[in-house]
Amino acid sequence: MTLLTAAMLDSLRSTGLPDQWPGVVAHDDSLRTQLEFVISSQSDDVRNALIERIAAGDQHGPAWARAAIWGLGLASLEGARARAVIAPGLLHMTTSTGSPFVLAPLAFAAGRGAGERKDINRLIETLDGALTGRHYTLHLKKPLPKDVNTQPIAAAVHLWLMALRDGSEVGRCASYEDSTISIEICLTDLEDKDKRGGLVVLVKPKRSLEKLAQVDSRLMHVANEARQVAPNLPVVALLAADGPWKLPRGYVNQVLYGTPREVFATSDPGKSRYEALYRANGLSLFSDPHCTALQAVWWAEPSSDGGLGVVAWSHENPWAETSGHAPVLRGRRFWLREGPRGAHGAAVMEQGTDDPVQWGPSA
Repeated sequence: MTLLTAAMLDSLRSTGLPDQWPGVVAHDDSLRTQLEFVISSQSDDVRNALIERIAAGDQHGPAWARAAIWGLGLASLEGARARAVIAPGLLHMTTSTGSPFVLAPLAFAAGRGAGERKDINRLIETLDGALTGRHYTLHLKKPLPKDVNTQPIAAAVHLWLMALRDGSEVGRCASYEDSTISIEICLTDLEDKDKRGGLVVLVKPKRSLEKLAQVDSRLMHVANEARQVAPNLPVVALLAADGPWKLPRGYVNQVLYGTPREVFATSDPGKSRYEALYRANGLSLFSDPHCTALQAVWWAEPSSDGGLGVVAWSHENPWAETSGHAPVLRGRRFWLREGPRGAHGAAVMEQGTDDPVQWGPSA
């Protein structure tokens, strides 16, 4: 039985993500077979929800389907299975021992860093030409759009240089912004005997705080939603990015746990360990009274094989208060080493050297 019809494949092709899951299955028979196998192994309720999202005809539906399938696959490694869809975007699951919990798949755009390498190179070439003989620094305040048109930037730079030569007080730094581009260029005093000039430093966008603000907001929303439809059940949020997360550990821990009272870290080869003492204060996400059902956050991103696989790691909530327990994601995890789970007191969290867990479908 073919689950993905011709119309659904057309929908996937139109997602604008031809090189990513799930759009890639639209032109790869092997991956399509794997995806259909995973979908067909689910209960009727879950299978229908996945097919409906894949056929949505926009980026959001297929992205949620990817997050859900990754979450279902990772949970299956610990013997858990989906039973039903209990609310839009929320799955009722049971562990290998029959204990119920909620899986909340959430899809995120991890961001493109600074943009495509070829677009960055084209911008640098344009600036080198416009700033002949001058050294400069370039700050990309947000990622460059694909196939960026650099000619308006070159024209603006020429006007800036003319103003400098005329003695206008325009300064040695200039910004260029439109609806898709935001950059800053600064001339340097670097000596150059050959008078060739060129780029000295490229500063790329820093988007970690922006990403974490989105994570914080959506986790709070899904925790409240799950509490309304499934009171007292533990919740696992699966945060599925369409690329590498690349989030600093300190930023992530600050949002989830707050400021550590004590930190202990070792960096010996093969034996590195990070340990931190936190106290619940209601200001971090995990200690917020509205998030007591949120037992763990599983971070997921595409594996490097270009298929449908995923790599993942987890942060566990030491202050969760629920009537049961969700499965523990093996591999790299920030887990409770000391302190009663659910107590609003001190919690010693530890992360070792384990690799992220990996999952991939197979037919």
